[in-house]
Amino acid sequence: MQFSPQDLARIRHELRTPINHILGYCEMLQEEPGLPASFQEDLGKIHSGGRELQALINEYFDENNLEKRRQDAHQLYHDLRTPVNHIVGYSEILEEEAAGTDLARLLPDIAKIRRAAQTWLKQAESHLFGGGTSSSAPWPALEPLVLAPPAPDRPEELALLGRANHLLVVDDDEANRDLLCRRLQRQGFEVTVAEDGRKAIECLEIGSFDLVLLDMVMPGADGFEVLQRVRQTKSMSDLPVIMVTGRDSSMDVVQSLSLGANDYITKPVDFAVARARIRTHLLLKHAQEELRTKMEQVRRLAADLEVRNDFIRRTFGRYVTDEVVSSILETPQGLELGGEKRVVTVLMSDLRGFTALAERLAPERVVELLNIYLGAMAEIVTRYSGVVDEFIGDAVLALFGAPIRSDNHAEQAVASALAMQLAMPEVNAQLRHLGIPPLEMGIGIHTGEVVVGNIGSARRAKYGVVGSNVNVAGRIQSATVGGEILISEATATPLRSLLRLGRSITVHPKGVQLPVTLHGVRGLAGAHNLRLPEEDAAPLPLGCELPLSVQCLDESKQVVGAPFAAAFSHLAARRAILVGPERLNSGADLKLVLSGRGGDRPALYLYAKILGRTPGWQGWLVQFTSVPSETAAELASLLAQPPD
Repeated sequence: MQFSPQDLARIRHELRTPINHILGYCEMLQEEPGLPASFQEDLGKIHSGGRELQALINEYFDENNLEKRRQDAHQLYHDLRTPVNHIVGYSEILEEEAAGTDLARLLPDIAKIRRAAQTWLKQAESHLFGGGTSSSAPWPALEPLVLAPPAPDRPEELALLGRANHLLVVDDDEANRDLLCRRLQRQGFEVTVAEDGRKAIECLEIGSFDLVLLDMVMPGADGFEVLQRVRQTKSMSDLPVIMVTGRDSSMDVVQSLSLGANDYITKPVDFAVARARIRTHLLLKHAQEELRTKMEQVRRLAADLEVRNDFIRRTFGRYVTDEVVSSILETPQGLELGGEKRVVTVLMSDLRGFTALAERLAPERVVELLNIYLGAMAEIVTRYSGVVDEFIGDAVLALFGAPIRSDNHAEQAVASALAMQLAMPEVNAQLRHLGIPPLEMGIGIHTGEVVVGNIGSARRAKYGVVGSNVNVAGRIQSATVGGEILISEATATPLRSLLRLGRSITVHPKGVQLPVTLHGVRGLAGAHNLRLPEEDAAPLPLGCELPLSVQCLDESKQVVGAPFAAAFSHLAARRAILVGPERLNSGADLKLVLSGRGGDRPALYLYAKILGRTPGWQGWLVQFTSVPSETAAELASLLAQPPD
């Protein structure tokens, strides 16, 4: 593209307009009374950058120099962007310092300086390169800088970035070094600077760094040479290198990446982008370091246990628990298929509302939830001398008294159940970091005779338990509400003097001829000395009854029968008094739909279990088993309203 003298005169005039804005607003700000010395110093650097842009106009947009300058486009990009990087960078620093202070009145003028510099760069590159050939276009829109805090690091990132990370900033321009150094230090990084490539090489030989920010165009050893020296001794995962330069042609990018650069950032530097890139590469680096450490630990363990593991793989590969393996090792006949009758205590636990929650979560979140929950519960079962026989989805089936015999298996099972309930707040705290709402668990325990032993074939077998008493434990669990432990009379009898009991109910489990009396366990004295927190306060009267549509659920939690009308007369956080129906069964599961909301608002629902009729109440006491967040908010608002 050829320019006439008249064209060049017009372009020089056009480019001087944003520079006049930069210098004019900068000088106005310098005249403000009471500015901190550091503020005045940074304004001076911005003013110097504006003067540099003035000089570039006279130097590049001259009929005698333009064509010669345009022949080296890479150097031209570098020369244009360096002073713009100074102006934009120091403007952003001033905006950050002024925000939230009495200097906030200066923010509009500072923003005008920053936008004027961005405008100047776009205009200059457009005139020099016919609409701009820059591949990066760092300023896609001239919008005001939003001074919002960076997104918080996730817990796993905080764990990896918990220590101070040491960065090396290499740039031959003093202002560029100062800008990056100051902004990185504000983010908590330890920063060392090097003014050229040879100084950078010296720093790398004597110091330890986590990441390098490397300029490309420098006197002496340029960025490419420094990068080659780094990669002779450090891999990309050992020491990430991010190129930071005003040169942005595809050739430069390809050459940098082929020499081992991890990433590439162009000037003027968008610091939010730079911070995100730095954090990403540090997380990858620390993850690799942690992986190498863990792999080394695994290799040492594998070497120490090689002989034992080989023996176990060949002989006991069918078994999955150390307790079962130990029992078999002590009794050679234990390898034979078959079983024996034995009195044991069976524990069955299950999460409330898990199925509905799992349908709303991503698959990876469901697996994370189960791993956290089941891992915690399995550790507790093992601590109290139990054995996890099965994980059935979110349910846990555990045995006490088999395969290792025990005289106090009922006490161990009850102690384990109490410890499992007491561990749920910590489990929920971990789930909260994943954005998962709190969960509740019900536990049923029964003591009786079962058949235990090796079940399967000669090629594939497991140590398991069968018998009607296993089914009874499952039925007892289904009668629980969240946070509750119910035990059978057979389990309670030998522990009567140690137990602190809650409610007692009589149920007729499917497949059992006689009714079964169940006791809620609130604590266990003696050696274990465990106790659950106090139950929720009694429901309080509502100002007016809350109308409901009620449906009964069968054992598989499917709706059966026609809906009928009812209402809440009293309400607490997890319980309510249901009035209206005269005949209901204790232990029945209900689906409750809040009616009478009016308009086209979606219906709200929740699930509950009937605890029975309580003396002094006109109605049925129910406990909520699954409450969606929208319904919980509605109920909370009702609780917050004083009764009439």
